[in-house]
Amino acid sequence: MAVTHQDIQYLQKNTKDFSTDSSQKKIVNTDTGQKFQIIDRVEGVTQAIAAAPLDANGEPILSQTIVTVAGTQPVFANPISSDHWASTSNAIGGAYGDGMTAQHEDIEAFYQRVQKITEVDDKKLNQPVRIYAMSGFSQSATPVVKVAADHNVPMVVNYTDWGAQAALDKGNFTASDLAYINRHVTTYDANTKDTTIMDSSGGRIPYANIISREGTQGLHSPTEDHNPAKFYIIGNRLDTEKYAKEGEFVSGMTPEQVRLAAKVKASRYPKGDQHNEAYFIHEYYETFPPKIGNMLDLDWYAKKGEFFVGMTEKQVRKAAKIKAEQSPIWNKHDEEYYVKEYKKIYGDFVPEAGYKRLLTINRAIETISSAQSRISSLSGSQLIYLRKDLVTAVADLAEQQGAEFEAQISQKLNEYKQNIEERVSALQAIVYSTRIYLSDGEVESLLSQFTLETCWDSGIEEATLSEAASYKQKLDTFGFNIRQAAERLEEVDRQGSLQFRSK
Repeated sequence: MAVTHQDIQYLQKNTKDFSTDSSQKKIVNTDTGQKFQIIDRVEGVTQAIAAAPLDANGEPILSQTIVTVAGTQPVFANPISSDHWASTSNAIGGAYGDGMTAQHEDIEAFYQRVQKITEVDDKKLNQPVRIYAMSGFSQSATPVVKVAADHNVPMVVNYTDWGAQAALDKGNFTASDLAYINRHVTTYDANTKDTTIMDSSGGRIPYANIISREGTQGLHSPTEDHNPAKFYIIGNRLDTEKYAKEGEFVSGMTPEQVRLAAKVKASRYPKGDQHNEAYFIHEYYETFPPKIGNMLDLDWYAKKGEFFVGMTEKQVRKAAKIKAEQSPIWNKHDEEYYVKEYKKIYGDFVPEAGYKRLLTINRAIETISSAQSRISSLSGSQLIYLRKDLVTAVADLAEQQGAEFEAQISQKLNEYKQNIEERVSALQAIVYSTRIYLSDGEVESLLSQFTLETCWDSGIEEATLSEAASYKQKLDTFGFNIRQAAERLEEVDRQGSLQFRSK
């Protein structure tokens, strides 16, 4: 089975109950029918569970284990509970202190514990546990991102992150973490920023694939939208059609859905009021960044003078220029000041070629998804063009994913190599510090054991790069052949159309 956001949401919204009730062992998501077995849980200041989906025979698929961590236990919910006081204190300390809540240590410890599980309910497991997905809510979202990045967890699905900007500003994420985040982390958020507006940065989330809903407007409970259960999720996305019919904007809507939601919104106002359909359509595109496949269009952020993880130098400079123009006269800064600020907090610029490659990949994903939903309803020339677009998108996806794979392999090797070099240097420094106790020959003997050549296998490095290049070449060839097939397909369809007309 494929782990979906919908199943993760089910586990997340029930984490507090499942973590405290040990009688809950095998559970079922009634919306999808997927069954899970809880293989571990922790209850204290931090509340979390680890659950594995069950296969058709009722056996846990341990390679797809999901860890979900609940949000803050607010002190007002139980003023006499020390756990509630500690949890609330951690949330405040994270957002207004060093940027990372103390919950990070608990989540890391739970991750390590789950990975070492060998039996559940006195039954030996027949395979090792592998954490495939993690999820955090509110306070736990940011430390979940950090732990997942440290261990390269394939999927993270968070809800209404608390303290995300503070964690980034205070340097809690490495360059490697930031490269990981935009590829693997999805966050569901509400534009109302209920509760998170108090997290020292107004609830801003400066990274990840953000999927947002408008949220309830006007007078309402300050925690109404701060709830994982408040998102209508189907599969790995929001049910945009349902939101449109209810007159609520969410990210990823089609133009038709935007118009429908705007029409519903306008109907709630008296005729002649300025809040007409056109007003709300304009509001949507001003408020929600466009999505391209599975990524946000960062040009939208740049044009608004906002920084975001994963920007190119061109995008950063565009945002920095706007920031400089808008900076107050009593605290005036030029463009270069903000560019340096970006590099200090958000890391290096993403290479233009790499960003364009990701755009191409996500446009191909978008085209394929759109074509799959439309192909059964089209015929004639429309179907001919759609078939070619679909095949071309598959070719684009193959070629660009090959290039992306090769680039990621090269990047990871460089990171690991740099890490080894730093460790070798540290060890050499330790050896040098022993010179007062050892002879020159003994020092040289020790030093000879700690060099990059002895600690890093350049042969394996070259072989790995060669394999990555070979894989890219195969996908390039596949893409080329697919494009050729697309051209032939269009010609065959065109000839068939001409023959049909001549009859």
